[in-house]
This record gives sequence, structure tokens and C-alpha cells, in this order.
Amino acid sequence: MDWTDFLFKCVCWPFQRFQRHVLAWVLAGIVTISLIHSSLREGVNGHETCDFAGQWMLGRFFYREVCPDLYDVVVGRRILAEGFKDKALETQAREILEKGSHNDLFKQGVGGALYPPTASILFSMLAVFTPSTGHAVAVFTYLLMCYASGWMISRITRQRLQWGEATLLLLFFPNNFMGLMLGQNQDLTLFILIAGWYCRHRGWPFVAGLVWGLFAYKPVFAVALLLIPLSLRSMRLFLGMALGGLLFVALTLPFTGGLKPWFRWLEVGRHAEHMYQIDRNWIWMSRDLVGLPRRKMWDTQSMIDVLGYSVGEWKPGAVWFKQSEDGQQFFRPAAWLFWAEEFDESKHLQVYLDTINEGVVVSPWYLTLIGYALLGGVALLTVLISWRSKLRSATIDGTEEVFVLAGSLLCVFHFMHYDLASFALPVLIAVSMWSRWPMRRRILFLSWYLIWLCRTYAFFFGFAILEIPWETYLLLLLWAWMGWVVWKENRDSSIYAV
Repeated sequence: MDWTDFLFKCVCWPFQRFQRHVLAWVLAGIVTISLIHSSLREGVNGHETCDFAGQWMLGRFFYREVCPDLYDVVVGRRILAEGFKDKALETQAREILEKGSHNDLFKQGVGGALYPPTASILFSMLAVFTPSTGHAVAVFTYLLMCYASGWMISRITRQRLQWGEATLLLLFFPNNFMGLMLGQNQDLTLFILIAGWYCRHRGWPFVAGLVWGLFAYKPVFAVALLLIPLSLRSMRLFLGMALGGLLFVALTLPFTGGLKPWFRWLEVGRHAEHMYQIDRNWIWMSRDLVGLPRRKMWDTQSMIDVLGYSVGEWKPGAVWFKQSEDGQQFFRPAAWLFWAEEFDESKHLQVYLDTINEGVVVSPWYLTLIGYALLGGVALLTVLISWRSKLRSATIDGTEEVFVLAGSLLCVFHFMHYDLASFALPVLIAVSMWSRWPMRRRILFLSWYLIWLCRTYAFFFGFAILEIPWETYLLLLLWAWMGWVVWKENRDSSIYAV
């Protein structure tokens, strides 16, 4: 063996299957420790965010057995007072119970977190503790769910993606770290999604539907996922989802004392839907299709302003340390190629608005129409291409899975930047298919995935949550590309069959 052969084997050695798996587990452990530190270190105070506090409050209603008073402002404030004091209490009451520029609903005594009463059952396990302890329990629980989800993905992909590899990629998925820091439940959503898909993979579509019935705690996902049984024409999957959701809702009724809390929740939801149309932060932090046209970036000057803030000018640089506001330095290496403009409230993060009678501000009707047309177009094309390609739940695999799952998740009515974690299932299935694809498709997907990983960097080191929603465009591109592949392969197979 000459030295060139030896050098080649040394380079290839870490990329062999066993060695790759060991390395993935080591890196997964390092990333897990980093995520725990970034979520729970002193000064973060994730339990004081309205993201976690709203969930804790809902769970506390169930824990205190006062679910009949869900979404009641007075009782909600009393519940919050059990975990928050003084200034923190006033902040949570304002952000959870009295959100939005129009507080007519609050004056009627109705307000609260956007989750339905079903969520109070799930979150009650965190509400047993104080908010700070509950937040820590949530972080550890969601990280364990990432590991369990990685195991199921390894089985779904028939070990093409090993357990450690899948877990590492889940932990490193764009903005998963911020969701953990905020105490959000994106990993619970992902776990339910993957568990249902795993059951479908095992040939249990009805059980898969029952599992997805748990999305009654997050109805926007439940509605969007109905596209999957429709696309695959799987009646058992649909019946399982319907029965599972109904059973979960029915389970709440003995605790809520009837439907009154559900009607109050509908009022909260209607109020939130109006906020989604006009609130700058919610619109720019969202990654759904309906919100895309509402960002003020579609005229020439607005696009220039947005690009100046989201991209900036060519100015390469790097640092090893970062200085906090109190003057302390801490190790946080970062590198960049572009340097963005400083935030200017008068021209950045703007939204298109109309004013109607009595000074009520709304989103222009044509932008709402365009947003729903985008969502409806993705839904319709997903169903039609699936029907044309004769996709079935029992035989769907690889590229077809990516297409159907991505199309369904893109139709979620409203989801935030941390909910991008749900797309880990179709993206990781696509990663597992890399070795099976022709060379040209491999190169294209590798390019796509490297750009996707760059978004993790942008979220962690930058302020990507309020920038141009590149993730939505990348996911639309992946969905359209996989749809074209499914259509083309089906057409070619039909020609050969003739």
C-alpha cells in the first residue's frame, strides 16, 4: 500500500457506516449539552416568556380543577399569580390575557392562550411545578422526545439514516434551540407527527390516525394533516384521525363542565386571527403561506429596505468573543460575509394595512386572497399529483413521502419559526434517500440541504426570526421539486408499462 492509498483510507474512515454512527452520537451528546445550557443558563429565564407561561397557565387550570373557568380573565390572572409576582405577573397578564391593540374581548372578561382546552390536559404535567422548574422539565422532556423521534425516523427510513444520525439532525434543525429556550412545544408536535407516520409505516393506518388525533391540542396542524389521508385515499387513516380527535375533545368535557370554555376559546381564536393580519411581530415571525403576502416587501423601496436589513452589504468578518450589554465578554465565535443595516422601526418589519370604518385596521383583502390562494394551490396540487400518481398509504416511500408530508405541512394555517421543526420528518426522509438518487439529484439536494443548514446558523448567531422567511421558500422549492419527480417518475413508468 503506497502513501496515497493510505491517505485515502484515512480520509474515508470516519465516513464509514459504523464510525459515522459513533461520531453522530458523540456530536448529538455535545449538541444536547449545549441546548440544555443555552435554554437553562442564568439570565435566559425562558419560563418568564409568554410562550411558556401561557402553556403553564392552561395546565394549571387543569391541575387546580378549574377548567370550567378556562379563558376567564379574572381566574386566569389568579392562576398566573400562583407562579409569577409583581412585574412578571403584570407582563404575563398583559401578554397572555390582554394581547392585541383592540382589547374589546378582554373587557368582556375573555382572554388566554391560543391553545384549546385539550392542551390543558397535556400541559398539566408541567403545571405541577413552579414555572422555572416546569420549564426545565419541559426542556429535558422535549430533548428526550427528539431522541425517541430519531429512533422512529431510523425505522421509517429502514436504517438508511441511523438512530444517532437522525437524532443529531433533529437537534440541529433550524431554530429548534430557540423553541426549547422559549419552552415551546415544537418537539412535542414533531414527536406526535413522527409517531403517527411510524405507525403508518408499520401498516397500522388506523392507529396512526388515532395518534394524530392528539393534534386536537393544536387544531391548525390537525386540519392540515387531513390532506394526507385525502391524498393517499386512506379511509382508515382518516377515520382514526377523526375518532382520535373526537375522543380527545370528549375527554375534556367532564373537566370543563360543558362547552362554554370551548366557545370562549373560539372567541380567543377569532381575536388572534385578526392579530395575525396586522401584528408586525407575528407576521414576520411566522413561516406560513397565508402570511407571506402581508410582509411589506413586495414594492421596490420596501424590498430594498428589507434586503438591507435581512442580507446587508458585502463585509466579511469574524469574532471569537461577544460582549454583553453589561460589558462582560463570553466565548461565542461567529463569522459573516454580509453586514446588515441597523434596525429602523420606520422602514423595517412593516406590513401592508388598510383602515376601514371607525379606525379598525385590517390586512388588505387582496393580500388575504393571495395568501389563501397560495395555501389552496399547494393543497390542490398535492392531492391531484398524489391521485394522478396513484399513491397509497401501504406503498408510499421515499420521494413520495417527502412530497405528501411537505405539501400537507405547508398548508398549516399559521405556524411560527420554531414550528419549522415539524418539517424535520420530510427533510430527514429526503436525506435518507440521498444514496438512492441519481447523481444529478444528489448534487442538487446536497446544495439545498447545505443552504438549509445555513438557516440554523442564521437563527443561532443572527436574528433570522424577523428576516425574510427563506425557510418557507426553501420548503416550497423542496415540495415543488419532489412533486415534479413524483409526477415524472409516474409518467415514465406508465409509458414503459404501455
